[in-house]
Amino acid sequence: MKTILLFILLFAHYSYGQDTTLTKKQSALLKRLKNYRIVDTLEQEKGIFNYSPTESFFFEDYQNPQIKKELMRLLVSKWTETELEAELAQVKREILPQHLDIYVKEILKKQPRKSYRQVYDSLLNWRLSNSKNHYLANPPGVDAEIIKMVGYVYMTESIPLLISQANRYEAQLALARMRVEPYYTELLSKYDPENIMRNKDSVDVYVPINNARYLQYIGTQESLQKIEKWLYMGNKKHIGAWKRYFNDYKTVDRQFVHQLGISNMFPDLRAYVMKDTLSRRRFYSPRNRNVTDEDIQYFKKYFKENKGKIKANKYWY
Repeated sequence: MKTILLFILLFAHYSYGQDTTLTKKQSALLKRLKNYRIVDTLEQEKGIFNYSPTESFFFEDYQNPQIKKELMRLLVSKWTETELEAELAQVKREILPQHLDIYVKEILKKQPRKSYRQVYDSLLNWRLSNSKNHYLANPPGVDAEIIKMVGYVYMTESIPLLISQANRYEAQLALARMRVEPYYTELLSKYDPENIMRNKDSVDVYVPINNARYLQYIGTQESLQKIEKWLYMGNKKHIGAWKRYFNDYKTVDRQFVHQLGISNMFPDLRAYVMKDTLSRRRFYSPRNRNVTDEDIQYFKKYFKENKGKIKANKYWY
């Protein structure tokens, strides 16, 4: 009897599609996505994406049909009624009564039979009507983080929409992560350190680590392996506004080992940095910070020995 009941439950589950039950975290995430474009909550809700392992939501939290549906909605440049009402409510709050009062008094001089409230409400409604027409004529933009997120969670249903927005680099990145050509091949070439550094003897201090983040986001072994090339830039120097913070690292390879080591991108390299107090000091302490030749060799060895099986963290940041 129990076996039959279990079979019925399993059949019902697979017959009616994916499980849409939300965890507590997913419920919170869904609420934030629904409010993503609403003015009142815009600033506090923007921080919903996991740029670091300490953030609230991770890859697994997005694996629910309801959440993916909401992400797809945010990929389309169109207001919902709720969003539009929130925009108009914000406009209404921004209209100062004393400003309308000036116009109301001027109108009442010419039309004394009208009441103050009639004129005031009429002006307010006119302003709101104009604002509504403005919003309808100017649909919301698609946020860059939404675009990167749908690629991050491999939402292949978003590919046609992403291709229609492929003039944006975020859309190209998302398409590359889902192995869509020609974007995948083109971005692997674009973010190849050798191509970036060709005919250059210096680079801005954050170019290597930002480049590595793009390659990590794409997330194939081929893209991750390209990160290794920054470790062989010992004859290249770094420049830029933040140069004074990298005085210990005269060359790109040393600076890159430092940034990569504290970035959490690769758990094994992170473990090496955190293995003991002396190692942590070398990477973190401003006074003792010093990347050694041994550190550089360890990082090189890691990429060589793990070719084709590099373990990068799931999250991107």
